[in-house]
Amino acid sequence: MVGTKKVDCVVWACGNDDRGVLRLGIIVACNAFHRVGGEDVFDGQSVRLAVAGRSHSLVVTKDGTVWMRGRDALSGLPKSIPVNTFRFTRLDTAYPTFHSNFAVVAAGSDHCAGVTQDGVLYT
Repeated sequence: MVGTKKVDCVVWACGNDDRGVLRLGIIVACNAFHRVGGEDVFDGQSVRLAVAGRSHSLVVTKDGTVWMRGRDALSGLPKSIPVNTFRFTRLDTAYPTFHSNFAVVAAGSDHCAGVTQDGVLYT
């Protein structure tokens, strides 16, 4: 299980990094939060929301863009994204029909979902 928190529009994470989702170089559970990224990672945008699934993490930036990293085989994301994405990837860049106006996203064990500002649900 990976935990995330948002402080000052920056993502911090802790948890079990055995799948490399956190990219902390720690194989066992990490009990202290480590900085994952902010405007430096997300094209100058501040972080509005961060969620974590079993093998993937999702971030929504202030402009509504969704970013993902981790294992897409478990997250259910399009196969155009590499199987193990250890850096955050903009989903609207990697998957052109994916919208970038998200209000909220959620991540579960083997899935994720999001709702756009205009009420369209993606799973």
